[in-house]
Amino acid sequence: MRGESREAGCGACRCWHRSRIPASFLLSVGHIDRAICSDINEGPLCSARENAREMGKSENITFLLTNGLTGIMAHSPTDIAICGMGGELIAEILRCAPEAHKEGLRFLLQPMTRQEHLRATLFSLGFGIVREEYVTEGDKTYLIIVAEYSGVTHPFTEAECLLGTRAHSDAPMTSAEKRYFQKKEKALLRRRDGRAKAGEGTEEEDLLLSYLTPYTKE
Repeated sequence: MRGESREAGCGACRCWHRSRIPASFLLSVGHIDRAICSDINEGPLCSARENAREMGKSENITFLLTNGLTGIMAHSPTDIAICGMGGELIAEILRCAPEAHKEGLRFLLQPMTRQEHLRATLFSLGFGIVREEYVTEGDKTYLIIVAEYSGVTHPFTEAECLLGTRAHSDAPMTSAEKRYFQKKEKALLRRRDGRAKAGEGTEEEDLLLSYLTPYTKE
């Protein structure tokens, strides 16, 4: 992430179809000195191997055909990136890997959907959200969550799950962050209108929209 410095260590990356770059790129720029690249399917791993060969980094990457984080901790990673999948799936991967719930291990999470569910799971499992960043690629805006385990759980609100770190921050918003919240607002408005047309209650949508509105105005 921009502006972050951390002593080079071992990074574990969950592969995904949309990109073959992360592990090889991080190695090439010196952010990590070795990596574990894993996926439950052979296809994404083949793409990652091909990219590693093209960048001359094959010797620095261990490729694992595995489910979730199974077998990852045996390589003593300092950072784990889980990207390009739904927030519900990322939450399930974390829930099923208690061996990875340890202090000093940093998680970089990029949920494509159900971001609120992922935040709620992090809070309930004893993870703290250290930082969130919004980045834009083309016409898409993505959320990146940096989380670390502390073992401390605390009550959380719907606003905290929806807004993330913005719920307790008065720092200026970036254009990417505002664009992200505007997209969430549009999705909630469509959902509310659909429920209203079906004669169903819209109390939940109205409440969530009240949290978003202060951050979506131009």
